[in-house]
Amino acid sequence: MGYSKEIWNQANEELRKRRERRSMERERRRSVCFAKVPRLADIEYAMIQTGIQLSRIVLEGKDVVAEVNQLSQKHQALIKERTALLAQLGYPPDYLTPKPYCPICEDTGYTDTARCACLDKLLKEIAAARLNSESPLQLCSFETFKLDYYPDRQDPSLGINIREKMTEIYRSLKSYAEHFSLSSKSLFLWGPPGLGKTHLALAIAGVVLDKGYSVIYMPAQNMVNRLEKDRFSSGTEGEAETAFLECDLLIIDDLGTEFLNSFVQAALYNVINSRILSGKPTIISTNLEFATLRERYPDRLFSRLTGCFADLYFVGEDIRRKKKKED
Repeated sequence: MGYSKEIWNQANEELRKRRERRSMERERRRSVCFAKVPRLADIEYAMIQTGIQLSRIVLEGKDVVAEVNQLSQKHQALIKERTALLAQLGYPPDYLTPKPYCPICEDTGYTDTARCACLDKLLKEIAAARLNSESPLQLCSFETFKLDYYPDRQDPSLGINIREKMTEIYRSLKSYAEHFSLSSKSLFLWGPPGLGKTHLALAIAGVVLDKGYSVIYMPAQNMVNRLEKDRFSSGTEGEAETAFLECDLLIIDDLGTEFLNSFVQAALYNVINSRILSGKPTIISTNLEFATLRERYPDRLFSRLTGCFADLYFVGEDIRRKKKKED
């Protein structure tokens, strides 16, 4: 199980572009500054020469201590002069050396001992973006969620005010998105169709993506289709499963609409259970009642859905029907 060659190639290409952008920016800054203050170019050349002289001293076996001290003093004087000249131009001391995107590996993707965390993050983001390419992530937001579609009256069967209940859920999910972290809890959004579960799940995805986390939103049927393709097609083996397991937030929409067989049941269980064990937050939405879920899924999967997720029950009247009447 792992990322495909295409994802690795895309990640390596992005790292190359980061290094190239840094190099180009470095040359741009040097060109501008040297044109304004030619002495800066002289200092740059002199600093390079001190490095060459130091290497020669070591190779020739001369009085290293005395020579190094002399060169060090010269080098520090050059740095001090450069800093003063850059300050006159309004720039910080390190302006001529733009910072890399990742200061740990300097955009190589690797440290001395291991793969850098920035490369892991990049791989997750690319894999998520590929899976989200056909998802409506930009269609819904908290700002476009209208609470006035929910009736301001009591639900006699539940004994609660419908609009007040949905206002509470809306605020809770908005806060969840705004304060999202890798330690956020998993959520189970359930209730009859047409009550805004997908809208709010997509709204969460948008906010969390903007915070820099990797998010995958996937209808349940699409998700199992990708897992089946991974399992039975060459060239992509393990790619989707790795992405589902590694992304910072996985959103499975419309659980219960997927065609079930033994492979699908095992695949769903593996993804959901693995994310629970690794502490990664997952959001699942469904139109099914708990009794139907119990009948549809194996006990071990049902117990995780009901025992490891904070559940939010949506109430009201089908909003899609209301909107259709308005149109």
